[in-house]
Order: sequence, then structure tokens, then C-alpha cells
Amino acid sequence: DPVGADMVMSAVMDLHNTVGTTVVLFESRLVNVVRYATRLILLHKGQIIGDGPMGKMVVNEELLKQTGLMVPPVTKAALAYKEQGLISGEELPLSIEELKEALSGNLNKGA
Repeated sequence: DPVGADMVMSAVMDLHNTVGTTVVLFESRLVNVVRYATRLILLHKGQIIGDGPMGKMVVNEELLKQTGLMVPPVTKAALAYKEQGLISGEELPLSIEELKEALSGNLNKGA
């Protein structure tokens, strides 16, 4: 339920922003948390197999496959756009909003 997942994540982010506390969240649907989390720790059979910034971890398809996760669609699109030179920078957009901004910013530079 995407709407329900967004409501839960919104409440979690409100808690984080209001209290200023770190939130540890276990989620098997990466697409639900990729735009909120700053760090991703991947577990496989009880062992940490990956730990790093969300933007770097979410593109590591090999590690994600080991955990049964998939590269989120917006990340796949961002990778394709980056390969075509339509977006630049170290960090990939992690949400549709960020991808739109990256694309429009690049188009504006070329205009």
C-alpha cells in the first residue's frame, strides 16, 4: 500500500525532525525508504554485507541482489540519464522530485 507506506514514513520523519533523534528502520521494500534514509545497512543471513550512504549503496546491484532487493526504478532511470550525460554530479537523485530537478537544472544549463 504505497499511500500507507508514505504515511508511516512521513510520521517517522516528523519524529526525526521534531525530536532530532536517529531512527533505525527495517524495511524490505527499498523504494519506500530510499528518499528518506541517509544511510543503508544491508543484512544477509544475519550478517552486515554493506553499509554506507544511501546514494552509494542503492546503486550496488550485486549487494542488493544478495539481500533480495532491487535497484529502485527512479535510481535506474537516473543511472541511464547519467550515462547519456543528461544529469551530472557525484550523487544520484533518489526521488522523482530530485530526478526532475536534476534534469531541469541540466536542461537550463544547456539553454
